[in-house]
Amino acid sequence: MVSCPFGIHPKKIPILGKNLKKNGIQLIWVTPLRALSQDIQKAMQEVCEVIGLPWQVMVRNGDTDTKTRAAMKRNPPECLITTPETLHVLISQKDHKDLFQSIQAVVVDEWHELVGNKRGVQVQLALEYIQSICPGTFRRWAVSATIGNLQDASKALLGENLPLHIVKAKVAKEILIRSVFPEEIEKYPWHGHLGIRMMDQVIPIIEAGRTVLLFTNTRSQTEIWYQKNTGSPTRLGGLDCDASRFAGQFCPSLGRKCAA
Repeated sequence: MVSCPFGIHPKKIPILGKNLKKNGIQLIWVTPLRALSQDIQKAMQEVCEVIGLPWQVMVRNGDTDTKTRAAMKRNPPECLITTPETLHVLISQKDHKDLFQSIQAVVVDEWHELVGNKRGVQVQLALEYIQSICPGTFRRWAVSATIGNLQDASKALLGENLPLHIVKAKVAKEILIRSVFPEEIEKYPWHGHLGIRMMDQVIPIIEAGRTVLLFTNTRSQTEIWYQKNTGSPTRLGGLDCDASRFAGQFCPSLGRKCAA
């Protein structure tokens, strides 16, 4: 279990296997956030290039086209980034046992988001099944934001028989809370606004920061804020690959990343 405060994410990946190409799948990175898969792939590929590891990093999720899926099946990458749902799709395919024979490690990202819901159960069931068809015991890594019950959260993923190691970041973070109120509360609408009236007050705060994470309550609110700020109807949540790159490059006023 690797526990980091929110806003800090480990940039290194487990180095496994041989320094050769075509090793088969060595590492599976499971993330519940499909929209961030491309960012994770880019970061991991850069790490491999910097350390001189000739690994191929690819994404397999609901946005992956048929041609890429077929190519992955013929020549699996050493590192596969996927979601809990797609992982179950992979283990339900014909000849799936051959795909998982070379697994050395599975990393479950955002474990604090998965541990208490059905998607977390999906991950647990998938890992237990993959372990049953693998010739050796693969390592299980969990990456989590600050969570109170690290021991229980770790055991939920590892079970009772595997050894437990917790790596916890000790970072002193200064927390400043600033409340922003409408200039005229009497005229503030009771419904249907989704915070748009506050945009003129919030945008300067965002622009003053170097890196900003903007959270909203719902996907629709994220879409409306993005549309109002850019003049584009493109959806921010559930974007395909091209639209995701567009949002990341041409949405500077909303910061580098917007999360719903």
